[in-house]
Formats: sequence, structure tokens, C-alpha cells
Amino acid sequence: MDSTRVVWKVSVLGPDGSGKSSLISRIIYDSDSPDIQPRSILKKSLSIDDRGKKILVDLLFLEIDPSNGDDKLVVGSNALIVTADLTDESTLSDAEKILRMINRTGSKSFILLVANKLDRKYEAKFWTEDLDAISKKYDVPYIVASAKNGDGIEDLTKILTGQLLKRFLKKRLNAQGN
Repeated sequence: MDSTRVVWKVSVLGPDGSGKSSLISRIIYDSDSPDIQPRSILKKSLSIDDRGKKILVDLLFLEIDPSNGDDKLVVGSNALIVTADLTDESTLSDAEKILRMINRTGSKSFILLVANKLDRKYEAKFWTEDLDAISKKYDVPYIVASAKNGDGIEDLTKILTGQLLKRFLKKRLNAQGN
């Protein structure tokens, strides 16, 4: 079986309290207990089978706080995950500001909006109709998930890796002149 190794940088942006650290921790360690140092890069390795070809993927996650001017760190990111806390309506406005900032930069990264804290859905201050509107406005998909109990995390990972793989294969085809 042929294999290829790729490294994809995934920057996670969002307002304080939106669950950035917990989300990264859930994806990498399957735990919501973040033990993440600011600006540290965490790696998740996985293997993807693409029509009999094995692709070894290292996802490098970096948490970014755009309010501290860290937004410059998104340069070179293959994917941007923008987080909002379902129980705090102001985080949706903050996430929208981040999406505007990303649009201004002309980023070609895959962007995914994540409404976190699904485990507290009965306390939600916004829901899918609000996310639908933002999704359409900025042409970004969204997912509702919970870093606390893991709901939606597998789907989030599949969407993320699926989109990155699609872009990688398209780039590879273009490089081969097909």
C-alpha cells in the first residue's frame, strides 16, 4: 500500500470562555480537561485511507486569541476553527467578528464554525437558525458540539479531515497537470 505523509496546521480561534482549549483537548486526548500552554502546538496523528492509498496525517492544533493580536498566527493555517459558546450570546457576535477579520485577510484556509457546549443545550442563548444565518453570510459550514462529553467531535473531525483531504488531493492533481 502506498503512503503519503502530510502535516496540516489547524488554528482554533474564539472569544474567552468559548471552549477553545477544551475542544482541542477533546480532539487530541478525548478529554475535556485542557492542559494546554498558551501558543503551544499540539499534535494529533491519524491515518486516512484514500482508495487504497494510506495518508498519514499530523494535525497541528494551535489555540489563538484574536483579542491579543494573535490573529497574525493564522497565516499558514490549513484550517481555521472559530468557536462560540451556545450559552453566551456575545460569543456568537465575537465569532462573527473573527469571521469578518478572516474574510478581510483573504484567507484560503478551510473555515469551520463550532458552536460549543452542546451538553448545556437547555441553556442555549442561540441555536441553529442563528448559526444558519452566519453560515450563509460567510459561506462557512458549522457544527454544534460538546467538548465536555464529546458529542459532535467525531463529526467535527470527519468534516475537518475530509475537507483538508479534498483540498490536498485537488492540489496534488493540479500539480501533476491533470
